[in-house]
Amino acid sequence: MVRTFEITEAIYSNYQAIIELLRTVQCSTEFSGEQVVQSTGLLATLIKLEFRFCLIFMKKLLLTIEPADKILQSRDAGLKNAMEIINSVFKNINKLQNPDAFSGIVSEAKSILLHDEDDMSRPIRRKKPNCLYNDYILTESTTKEHDTLESLFIDTIHIACREFEMRFFENNMLLQAVDSIEEFDIDKLYPLSELGISLPSIEELSVVKEFMKDKTNILEELYKYRQPFNNTYNLFATVATFGCSTSMCESSFSVLTRVSRPQRNMSEIRCSNLVFLAFESRYAKKMDVEKFLLKFSRKKDRRLRLF
Repeated sequence: MVRTFEITEAIYSNYQAIIELLRTVQCSTEFSGEQVVQSTGLLATLIKLEFRFCLIFMKKLLLTIEPADKILQSRDAGLKNAMEIINSVFKNINKLQNPDAFSGIVSEAKSILLHDEDDMSRPIRRKKPNCLYNDYILTESTTKEHDTLESLFIDTIHIACREFEMRFFENNMLLQAVDSIEEFDIDKLYPLSELGISLPSIEELSVVKEFMKDKTNILEELYKYRQPFNNTYNLFATVATFGCSTSMCESSFSVLTRVSRPQRNMSEIRCSNLVFLAFESRYAKKMDVEKFLLKFSRKKDRRLRLF
């Protein structure tokens, strides 16, 4: 997503400069015919209202999603803190579904291009229908001017919201348990036990719930009273430090590459030779390194392929 946002931001920030560059290539004789044709096609696409609308809309949408993406990329991200930000991002995406937001994007899309540069988006010639068909042809449209853009706007928001729901909210009992941990409901916390996390008793949760009903920072308060509420504190501390970031998951899986498998050593020719040298180290120690380097330097292909 970071790469997508950078591309969108670069096009938006340099939109007018890109238009001027394409017009220069289009009118110049220093470029080949193929380059002129490509610049003409790109220019015709870039100055369309649909493209400008999509550019501004995607920039706004990606900026809204950016906090969730950053916390999921952070190595220190905790699942509970991430869920709070994801919930906020999800609510803000839903808030985009209003006429004012749509009108604002349309207005900005019209303002980023000068009026005299919008000639290519207009039809080159006007068709004049036969007057004999006046009783059978509709000359006026009953639809709004930007119905297509509005439909695209609403559909994109619905798809983004649906993606958030499928990834983080639907059929995910673990995330729901983490999100509702401060409710002290034992029924909602059972999915955590499947991960080997010890749950406090119902009686302890009831006492903690009554004791913490007026507290704001529950984890900080539980730390002060971690001796009487040891099980509940351990539960909150475990959930608060439960790694969920993308980098954390990637590093966890990359550790598996350190495990020696037959596919990585004995069956691979170079690795199997290294294993053979390890077993025959007493002969390898007697090898003259200077002669080895001289022979190696005479080879045409002297690259060492490291796996």
